[in-house]
Amino acid sequence: MPELSASHRLRIGRYAEQNRIYLLTANTLGREPVFKDYTLGRMVVHQFKQAQNEGFADSLAWAVMPDHFH
Repeated sequence: MPELSASHRLRIGRYAEQNRIYLLTANTLGREPVFKDYTLGRMVVHQFKQAQNEGFADSLAWAVMPDHFH
């Protein structure tokens, strides 16, 4: 049986606060290099821009890597 992630422990003692800067990172399933495909990487970029334009996010910067994004 695969070992479960301990990432939930990173949230202990943390709370959300308005007007703060947060760093978000997400990995693809199994760290598969999905965004190595240029078209799929551009789709992610488009979604980040759309979220910004529609007011769902106020991003300072982001980076799309082959198997994750920040």
